[in-house]
Amino acid sequence: EVNKIREILNIDPVSEVASTNIVENISTNKEESKVEKINPDIFRKDIDNLLKCLFQDNQVALKESNNQLCDLLKQIQENEELKRDFSRHRLLELGMGLIEDDGSCPLCLTPWSPNELKKLIEKRITQVESAKKLDTQIKEKSGNILQEFKNCIQHIETVILTLRKAELPKPIEILCEWQQNLLENCKKLEDPIENYQANQQEKLSVLFAPANIESILEEAFGTISQNNPKPTSQDTAIQTLIRLSTL
Repeated sequence: EVNKIREILNIDPVSEVASTNIVENISTNKEESKVEKINPDIFRKDIDNLLKCLFQDNQVALKESNNQLCDLLKQIQENEELKRDFSRHRLLELGMGLIEDDGSCPLCLTPWSPNELKKLIEKRITQVESAKKLDTQIKEKSGNILQEFKNCIQHIETVILTLRKAELPKPIEILCEWQQNLLENCKKLEDPIENYQANQQEKLSVLFAPANIESILEEAFGTISQNNPKPTSQDTAIQTLIRLSTL
């Protein structure tokens, strides 16, 4: 992508893409480039990238991941013994090795019938292994949802930066609230066994997007397009490379 943009500017391609050489040999006023102007064409792409997060295919994938996650969490949350065993795995394995020859408990020395305590601990260890397997699956499914949230948060932040330059407080407030909602749900997903609740299915599938978000963004785009000159392809290419060099 970088070299395609450089081709628009009639400058040589770079063999290796790095932040230090993305803008190599670009001829532009250095003082002007320090203050990035609002480019409606780039803002249009930023809006489109954000709205892609809400596409139907993405909603279906999110619903599927959420349903699978909720099913896994239900298995843990409905079994307190299984839930506790997540943190007791090492203790159980250690206890197995410390059982007295006569079968008595190594901690309280309570006598047990031969092999009875061993069988009980073996059963608990089997439960722990099941819990560890569930834990791996939970991390995978919650990670999928978390990645979608973080991707959306990043696109929201990019749009907000342009809105701040344009001094449009109303859409900024709406997008900041959306972003905060996603951040709060990210925290829950970092420890889903303790914090995640299987609710708001429909809101989750659209990443908790505000109502009429598309029209809100389109209105902001219209305002910015009216107040900023139509950029040339060279202007857009230069500003795109400058942005990429700061990532």
